[in-house]
Amino acid sequence: MTDPTIPPNYETAISTSPEEGGSSGEAAALYPPTNSQPTFVDNTAGNDSPGICQPQQLYPACGAPPPMEKESEIRTAATNISIPNWEARLEACVGRKVTLNIPFDSILSTFPDSKSRVKALQTLLTGAKGVVNQGMAAVKMETQMSAVELLVRAFEVSTEDDAVKEDIATKVHKIDFFTQPLGSAPQSKTLSFVEGGIAYNAVLSGGGGGIFNKKELHALFEKEFYAEERALVTKFVYFGLPEAEARLEAAMGKKVEIDFDIITMLGACTSQEDRLPAARTIITRTKLSAKAEVSAKRALTSIATAATALANKAQDKPPPETNPEPEQIPHNSPNVLLPLVEAIEFCCKQHETVRQSIATAISRIHFGLIPGQNLVGTLNLHQAIELPVVPPSAVGTPPIENGALVYHGCFEAGSKGCFTKSDIVDFLEAHFRCREKGYVHALMSSTVPTANARLSEVLGRPFEIEVAWTTIFNDALTMKQRLDVAETLCGQNSRFVVQPMVQAICTVVKKFDEAQYPAMEQAAGPPENPIKMRVHRVVIKGVPGAGTKPSLTLTALAQGTDMRSALTYSCGLERGTHGCYDVTDFKETLRKMFGIATPKDEGGIYAAMGKADATLSKIGNDVGKKLSKMKFW
Repeated sequence: MTDPTIPPNYETAISTSPEEGGSSGEAAALYPPTNSQPTFVDNTAGNDSPGICQPQQLYPACGAPPPMEKESEIRTAATNISIPNWEARLEACVGRKVTLNIPFDSILSTFPDSKSRVKALQTLLTGAKGVVNQGMAAVKMETQMSAVELLVRAFEVSTEDDAVKEDIATKVHKIDFFTQPLGSAPQSKTLSFVEGGIAYNAVLSGGGGGIFNKKELHALFEKEFYAEERALVTKFVYFGLPEAEARLEAAMGKKVEIDFDIITMLGACTSQEDRLPAARTIITRTKLSAKAEVSAKRALTSIATAATALANKAQDKPPPETNPEPEQIPHNSPNVLLPLVEAIEFCCKQHETVRQSIATAISRIHFGLIPGQNLVGTLNLHQAIELPVVPPSAVGTPPIENGALVYHGCFEAGSKGCFTKSDIVDFLEAHFRCREKGYVHALMSSTVPTANARLSEVLGRPFEIEVAWTTIFNDALTMKQRLDVAETLCGQNSRFVVQPMVQAICTVVKKFDEAQYPAMEQAAGPPENPIKMRVHRVVIKGVPGAGTKPSLTLTALAQGTDMRSALTYSCGLERGTHGCYDVTDFKETLRKMFGIATPKDEGGIYAAMGKADATLSKIGNDVGKKLSKMKFW
């Protein structure tokens, strides 16, 4: 691969003296002296001033002007200090000696005056100062990095992976610098990987625009060596993937094969330029999602720190110290693999039956890439990859064993081409009813037994709450509707159904007994409490329809004169919390049913306050549910 802008004698020069260079003394070997091209002679040996290049020897009688003091200082510092330092850094990162060939005479021969030569030397070696900000305040001058410094840093970054480092060491032994003629367009700069090294042909007359910046050098190394891509893949394969496998095994109780052939996936990209962005999406965080996460964390940390500082101030304690450590770049696939692992962990924790169902159905997880920017990713269950998709189960148990979960993402489109944790949880919910089973289990194993015990104590006999599940989850409900119904009925220890009901029944029964206590003192005996006498069971039913209102009815448990009845509580659970009674409404409806007067301490403003409190609680719950579904990154 040869650059047409390189002088014709370049290939001859590198083939005849491949190991020499690193100082300005090589110019004589690369570029023999001519009438139009002065020769630079490094007179650092046998001189009264070691390391000082004598002007009369630098510019023999060929009509070229002598160098100014600034020019000599730059060249001397580069020869004695900068170039050896750069070569030492290159050797440290590449693992072998890499020679920097900078023929000063050849490079500077195209510049007519000392001022332009100094500017060229600064661009190449020391970095030129330029205006980076100008406004109401004073002009800010900042030194930009030189061409050589930028290139050395590119080597240091690109050799992070051992395999890439070895490839670069094999291919690059020397770096030769040139400049194009005065007046050339900055865009005509070139950097070529040639036999034995690199040919860097800058446009030094163009200042910073005539050399390769950090981004451009990164792209060149990526095109030639796949440097960052290979470094990311190595870290993911050796660290991210094993961690995910261990977490899945712990969550599911069995070893799961993760088929994540990332090399094949990246090979399916639309073009080579799409490989690195896709690799970043798969393995680490994209810049946008990373910035969003860091911003959110900083905001939350600031709030927490401020609150702690106020509390400590009240107790005369010093404020907490902030953590100055920077966030580490993750390599555990936070956009792709990690959300899947977290989703499976979350679902397996809902109930043991859910974990068993997932472990039975899934033994392999396969990942693939769909080329292009279109968001057409898929997430499916298969008995085997080559077999048809398994549809969601109507009973929450897929009819497969040791099947495959197949994930095809549009990773060229960035993080938006990946499935979020919420997406994957919803997918698993459709197949396994994970959260629904978790809600029902929590209700029947904890909430209902506790409520039965409390009602039995207040009513003075065994009491039972029954849930008519066939009416709660009717066949017309979608997966999301079933989940909303389960959350309304069971969520937060049945905060909006069982708890208000139990509190209302207990309050009405106790206050009725307290109101009749004077009659007991007169030995006349209090009238029978109608709720204690008649209500022996509560049945919670679901009524379909988005506009259904809650209601209470009494249903006899036996024929004839037996007064024992079941209190049927019908809820419009599809409406969410608005389809249920709050404590105030339940007490009012219950008292009307049994002809019990409302106590004075519950009427008027007290009732209004209780109603307002319940309404605010429902509104807060609705807002919280909406916020929990929002995606901040």
